[in-house]
Amino acid sequence: MFTFLLLFTITFSPLNAGQQAYQQGDYETAIRQWQLALTTTNKHEFIEITLQIAKAYRQLGGYQQATNLLDNTITPLSELDDIPLKIKFYNEFSKLYSAKDKEAIGKAELYNEQALELARQYTDSLLLAEVLNQTANIASMNLDYETALKTYAEAVAVLNQYPNNPLTNEIKAKILINQAQRQFLLDKDNVISDELKETQFASSIQALEQALPNVHDWTDIYSEVFAKITLGKLAQSLFETLPTTAPQRPRLYQQAYQLLYQAQQMSNPLNAQAQSYAQGSLGELYQAVGQYEDATQLIRQAVFHAQTTQEKTLIYKWLWRLGQLLRQQNNLPEAIAVYRQAINTFTPIQQQIATKGYCAITENIRAQVATVYFELADLLLQQAKQSTGQQQQYYLSEARQAVETYKNFELQDYYQDNCITQHAECTSADQLIDAHTAILYLIPLPERLELLLTTATGIHQATIAVDEKTLKNSILGFSSPLRDQPSAERRTRATQPDLETVQCNPLRHTHPDTPILLPNQNFFTHAQQLYDWLINPFLPQLQDIETLVIIPEGLLRTVPFAALHDGQHYLIERFALAITPSLCLNASTPPHKNYKMLLSGLSESVQNFSALPCARYEVETLKQTYPDATLLLNKDFIYPKLSQILNLGDFSIVHIASHGQFSSNVHKTFVLSYEEKLNLNRLSELMILARVKDNPLELLTLSACETGLSDDRAALGLAGVALKAGVKSAVATLWKVDDEATPLVLLEFYAQLQQAKLSKAKALQMAQKRLLSDEQYRDYRHPYYWAAFLLIGNWL
Repeated sequence: MFTFLLLFTITFSPLNAGQQAYQQGDYETAIRQWQLALTTTNKHEFIEITLQIAKAYRQLGGYQQATNLLDNTITPLSELDDIPLKIKFYNEFSKLYSAKDKEAIGKAELYNEQALELARQYTDSLLLAEVLNQTANIASMNLDYETALKTYAEAVAVLNQYPNNPLTNEIKAKILINQAQRQFLLDKDNVISDELKETQFASSIQALEQALPNVHDWTDIYSEVFAKITLGKLAQSLFETLPTTAPQRPRLYQQAYQLLYQAQQMSNPLNAQAQSYAQGSLGELYQAVGQYEDATQLIRQAVFHAQTTQEKTLIYKWLWRLGQLLRQQNNLPEAIAVYRQAINTFTPIQQQIATKGYCAITENIRAQVATVYFELADLLLQQAKQSTGQQQQYYLSEARQAVETYKNFELQDYYQDNCITQHAECTSADQLIDAHTAILYLIPLPERLELLLTTATGIHQATIAVDEKTLKNSILGFSSPLRDQPSAERRTRATQPDLETVQCNPLRHTHPDTPILLPNQNFFTHAQQLYDWLINPFLPQLQDIETLVIIPEGLLRTVPFAALHDGQHYLIERFALAITPSLCLNASTPPHKNYKMLLSGLSESVQNFSALPCARYEVETLKQTYPDATLLLNKDFIYPKLSQILNLGDFSIVHIASHGQFSSNVHKTFVLSYEEKLNLNRLSELMILARVKDNPLELLTLSACETGLSDDRAALGLAGVALKAGVKSAVATLWKVDDEATPLVLLEFYAQLQQAKLSKAKALQMAQKRLLSDEQYRDYRHPYYWAAFLLIGNWL
């Protein structure tokens, strides 16, 4: 009997101890205990334990350790005829890849498909429900909430056929919680008006009510605490979303309070992470209803427990909340200090967060990251208003740097490249300022717009009393009329696929008696309003300025600034303009004027995209101007040839006349070649090949690209293309301009660049001004034809 007990202790105690530690959220101890049990010679047990260890590593964020463990288990698993174990294995691999990073979603889907195929053939409803839950989670990652909800419902239906027991109830509860969360996201997406919110969130409330009875008496206490927190936060979100008159709000608040209070009480014997989350979440509820003192006390406790875990994302989260609370209690000096502490905590980990998968980075998290930086900038800008001299300059500089740090995070997140600013060999735009150059930094805040103008004499501040909604309406009212071809005749001609190259010369279609097309009065109203907000406050400081570099934010990135109007003239008539997503520029070396060009493009229709007949005229005319240029047109415009030629040549300009699409999703952003869509990673690889003696390419021109009207993420991608491609400057378009007008602007731009030896910004300005002033181009004075062209990055 003693021998049996000793054997039982050696063989099974680590398994039990590991399981107990896991259920307490002590994943490190669970891993250590399970590793002791890996000495078993039973292949089935070995794989089961390895699977548990991988699961614990995933919970800790140790994705590579988990991947290595599972990879090493593939061979022994294939030797077993154990379908349930294979289902668990594939499902865990799917969960791991969905948590790992955004690039790994495809692998998550692949393993999920394998698990689901086996689970549907097998008769274990519990396993099938778990796999269906992961299938629905992946659909959620792809923002397909309707498919996700149907799959969650199928998982619940499968579980209902299974006998009730604690394990079944826990799995069912987790699925119902997921279902309620996704229903809320779907209802949010479908909101039509504030007046209808009360009825539009009925499904979310019903899903919440359905999940509530299932979050108690779990064997996994740690998971139960977080289930209560998740449901409590959902109830709080519904409470905050519904109109204040909605009769459901009192019940929702009570549900949120009970769940979060219970979670706090249950977390006391658990680890510091659970206590921190529980205390902080209850504190957030108190904050939402104005109980600031109670909220502050709880959040301070949450910060303390987070600091003992050394988990920087958690410390950052609660420091941010504490900063908010101090600001709401008008304790601005301490609030600023806490915000600084939050950002200092977050900065070392922002790169890894920006490129993580669904579990780490969502639209909500991106918004939270933005909020902390802009709230700090807000406080610093308020302090600057009350200061003078060097102290004021210090506050303004720090406010700008707070926004700048967020911009770097945003670019890393969009491009899924945490080295994008390192690739740029970043030079601050401030270093290139002279007496005739200024940088206009735009900082939109919820209730006002802050402008920072940097000149050779320092940073100047202006505050505009315009809220986000009013600013957005003016931007859309200004930009919308510019994106449609104003000429009915040209709209018809653009649909002709057999347009001859000779017809692309715009002078063939200019008639001296044709009325000049101009935007309607509504456009000019918004153009002047934006001019008044963005430019007028700094007219004294702009007297001697010739080049204005604009660093926009949010929806302001979609603005064609050249077409702003003061009532008499467009902004481009006064200033050469450049756009850059941040102060970071590829500007390490002076511009060289002995340009060698690679010309490429598509005039034919390929891959279901329309022909661009004037692309041939564009590149062939440039070839005449630059006889040493290399030309790749249509069938020759393919990646292998581009790669070969760029690797051998010493080009300073790459010009691409082809369809380009910038999307809010970087994976849907591309430039069209003859055989494929070149994504920005492939384009960047080509530009790196073109570097001359380790110097970045001087200019990349994309002459037929477009972004969505109100898609500021797509405009971010466009604005960041120079940094991503590793080139000093880029010329691109916000919308796809008339195929005949595009060569007119660009040929003049290159002529000014070559003959007049102007800076790139001034060369583009001269090209745009010529359309406005030259009588032979009178048909092209409408800003649709010229305002879309942007110089991005280094303006020299």
